Amino acid sequence: MSLVKIFLVAAAIGISLAAANDNDCVFENAATGLSYDLSQLTVTQTGQDYSITNENGDTFYANVCAAVGSGRCSDTSGVCQLSMGGFQSEYSCGAADDMHLFALPDDADGVTLEYGGGDLCSGVERKSIIALQCDRTALNATLTAVEENPTCVYRFTMKAAAACGVATTPTPTPTASPDGTATPTASPAGTATPTPTPTASPDGTATPTASPAGTATPTPTPTASPDGTATPTPTPTPLPATATPSLAPSSSPSTRSEERREGKECR
Repeated sequence: MSLVKIFLVAAAIGISLAAANDNDCVFENAATGLSYDLSQLTVTQTGQDYSITNENGDTFYANVCAAVGSGRCSDTSGVCQLSMGGFQSEYSCGAADDMHLFALPDDADGVTLEYGGGDLCSGVERKSIIALQCDRTALNATLTAVEENPTCVYRFTMKAAAACGVATTPTPTPTASPDGTATPTASPAGTATPTPTPTASPDGTATPTASPAGTATPTPTPTASPDGTATPTPTPTPLPATATPSLAPSSSPSTRSEERREGKECR
């Protein structure tokens, strides 16, 4: 049973280390807001490591975020040097488990990868620095330059489209107002404008806010009386319709004279 427990613990540790290595291969430049996933540059096929030969005939094999798989140097070498000076010899120029990522000088588009902890050289450990430069035309990444400067420090240049950063824009979150409620972020033009709420007048009744042209004005709500009952809003009393009397026609003076004359003649 104890052996089973040891196996399970070892398996769990292996999984956690693998996850950490995956995360270590991602770099975010806080100054530029660009993110880099360098796992796209990791060579997984044996014998397909990146390689370059210097003017002295020494060949360097390198991998990104992983050890070289060519069977040269140690199993943990991120960069391996195959020297041809007089007799063939191999040197680890940096360990894959001693990897660090930095921004390129002047925050150029790309990442600086550094492997430390290599074989001893003049009393110090060898170290490799690979400048992963963005080149969108370089679909197949290649090592383009190598130099030893200073002694025992090997500097490489790699151009790759996978070394180009991707912008990461965080989603804005609403801010809290002084009263504790969330203040929504301003919406773009074309969205609906919320209707303003009515304000209270000095007598306690609600004064409706003027609505935009073309909209109906809300009817005032009844106000509460001191005894707690609602005081209904008075409605206008319609006035009774009164008839206008017609004036009877009056006789003119000439008509009355004719009537007197006719009366005299009858007598």
